[in-house]
Order: sequence, then C-alpha cells, then structure tokens
Amino acid sequence: MIEVTFTCALLPGKERLWERFFSYFAHPRGFLGRIAGYLMSITNRDLNEWVVSLLDLQPGDKVLEIGCGPGVAITYIIQQHPDVIVLGIDLSPEMVREAMRRNAQAVSCGARSPAAS
Repeated sequence: MIEVTFTCALLPGKERLWERFFSYFAHPRGFLGRIAGYLMSITNRDLNEWVVSLLDLQPGDKVLEIGCGPGVAITYIIQQHPDVIVLGIDLSPEMVREAMRRNAQAVSCGARSPAAS
C-alpha cells in the first residue's frame, strides 16, 4: 500500500482539508467525486492511450480493467479494437456510472452493469 502525506506551506494547519480533497481521487463519491473523475479523465487520457497501445489486442481478446474510473481507457479500447470484449470494474459507484455514460453506445449493444441492475 502506498501512503501519501500532504502538506500545505501556504495554509498551515489545513492538511486535513487537503487530505479530504485528495481522498475523492482515491474513492470518488458525490459531487466532488464526479469532479475528480472529470479531472482524471483529462489528466490520464494520454497515459491510458499509451497503455492500451502496448496491449497488442486481437479480435476476440478479453480485457478486464480494474479501477476503470470514468472509463476513458475503455472508450479508447472500444474505438481502436471494436472486436475486443471489455469489462471495467471500480469501487466507486460514481465512476461506474460515469464509465457507463461515457460508453453508453457500447453498453446498449449488450453490456450490462451489476451496479445498474
């Protein structure tokens, strides 16, 4: 497990506030969680595309993305490899909903979410 400590030189004594803010990136929830998901979708886009490019996916392959967040990598896989089966899971119901929204067309083609059931 990785432990991260936050300090704030500009606002002494406000470390708890920053810890709480950054906790929304570890387990997005509620309104701030949706904002965290949006920020992650922007900041992680290039990294997700690079990782997917390393997979050498072939038609019929199956991909499980653990911690799929807002579903950016899933979108990229679907766009680049339409014959690949993709499953994303995340601890955050907010992120599962966002990933399903982002990939609504693929979801409507046969995928379903236990969270949506």
